[in-house]
Amino acid sequence: MHTIVFEPLSSENWSLFISLLPLDWQSELTLQWPKNLGVESVFTLNKNGEIIAGGVVFNRMARNPTPLEGIHGPALFGNGHLYLGFVWVVPTQRSLGLGAFLLNHIHSVVPKLWLTIEDLSLKDFYTPLGYVEYAHTPTHQWPIEKLFIIE
Repeated sequence: MHTIVFEPLSSENWSLFISLLPLDWQSELTLQWPKNLGVESVFTLNKNGEIIAGGVVFNRMARNPTPLEGIHGPALFGNGHLYLGFVWVVPTQRSLGLGAFLLNHIHSVVPKLWLTIEDLSLKDFYTPLGYVEYAHTPTHQWPIEKLFIIE
């Protein structure tokens, strides 16, 4: 039997999750939030003691936000929303409902969240979980992005 546990990581253990992310995400985290500046929490799912999924919640804007984040982020933070980013499920554990399980738990701890996506197919993942499209870039602008909120 497999035991899956939702676990907020202590700040000294954040690197356990971050080291699982794709290298470009790790680089972005290092550049955007040096020394974890702005990181509120790192939440993970553990299966038999091993991290298999997670996400990072931020309490302030990135240093180099995308245009859509720059336009809407300050007001969302001002309204008490926190930014959810770097949601990741280990590839061998995908399509098992773990991402939804993780996000539902994160939302129970942090009720007001916002996030952006560039992979537009992810809309079909976030919408059934209660995320509502709040804004999007014009179709001719790059990167094409959508911003979602949940309350």
